[in-house]
Amino acid sequence: MIIQVCIAYGYYGLFQSPVLCTQFHMFTAVLFSILSGYTWPYYGMPEGLQFISISIPVFNVISIVRKVSLMGAGPTLLTKYFLALLVWLLVAAGLGLLGCAETDEARERTV
Repeated sequence: MIIQVCIAYGYYGLFQSPVLCTQFHMFTAVLFSILSGYTWPYYGMPEGLQFISISIPVFNVISIVRKVSLMGAGPTLLTKYFLALLVWLLVAAGLGLLGCAETDEARERTV
């Protein structure tokens, strides 16, 4: 959830318009839900799409839920997914900070 909020701030800093931000977020949300392995298993995708699927933060969350609920996996099997989410958190926080900085600069220009 924190990752999504940071990415949303980054989108807003990039587009400077709530409407464009929402449209772009919905466009990427649909793609991410298809490519994340939630609606279609990632191992059934071509190799290029598998790499993209693994790169999406939702993939790691879904993998954690699947492994815990279906296999009863412990922390040792989930470490790589948590590390991937930590990397995404750092990237998303940087994107969010850039978006906030862009928003502040835009406000200063209009004043």
